[in-house]
Order: sequence, then structure tokens, then C-alpha cells
Amino acid sequence: MEPQACSVHDFLITSGIYEFTRCFHAFIREFHTFTRGFRAFTREFHACTREFHALLVSFTLLLVSFTLLLVSFTLLLVSFTLLLVGFVLLLVGFVLLLVNSAYRLPFFLTLQFFQRKGQSLSALSLFLFSMISSGQPFYDGGQKK
Repeated sequence: MEPQACSVHDFLITSGIYEFTRCFHAFIREFHTFTRGFRAFTREFHACTREFHALLVSFTLLLVSFTLLLVSFTLLLVSFTLLLVGFVLLLVGFVLLLVNSAYRLPFFLTLQFFQRKGQSLSALSLFLFSMISSGQPFYDGGQKK
């Protein structure tokens, strides 16, 4: 018996190498498709995270700006309130000064009344009440009496 001539194609088919390479080639194609899909997914995911980060930064800056706006309006309200209180105290001081220069002040508006009641007054109030109740003008032209 003579050995039969076997082609390379027949050898590859009979030995299973052909089937293995065909399956391996299909696996490589599927793996390549998977990696392309995964790259597209990661690209979209990174774009979403960049947009989310920008949105988070914008929201934080908006929150900080509204907080600063609220603080500035609060300080403005406080300053106007203090200005109003100052004008009222100035008006009361001038009225008491005019009343004291025209008439003698009643006892309940003098410094001695507040001292007897034991109430504490600020230094400015003590100064104003002492000047008003003594009947001395704030400025006498530099003349000594």
C-alpha cells in the first residue's frame, strides 16, 4: 500500500486546526466589536462626568452668589436701621436741648432720675443728659464763665 497523498487543506480539516483558527478568528472579531463598544461607552461616560462636574461647579457658584447677596442685603438693612436709630437719637437730643434751653426740664428727664432708678446708661447718653440737664450749651464760643 502506498501512502495516500494528503493535501494541506485536508490535513487542516482533519486535524482540527482549521476549525480552531476559524473559531479563534470569530472570537477576535467579537472581542474587537466589544472593545469598540466599550471605548464608545467610556467616551460617553467621561463626557457625562465632565458635564456633571461643570453643572456641580455652576450650582455651587450660584449658591455662593445668592448667599453673598443675602448677606449684603442683611448688612444693608442693619446699616439703614442703625442710621434710622441714630437720626431718632439725634432728633431726641435736639428736642431735649431746645426744651431745656426754653424751660427747666422735668425731673423724670434729668440724669438724677436715671441715677436714682439705678438704670445703667451708655457713656454717650450720660454725656448728653449731663450737658442737657446742666443747661450748659455744647459750645459757648470758648469763653469761660
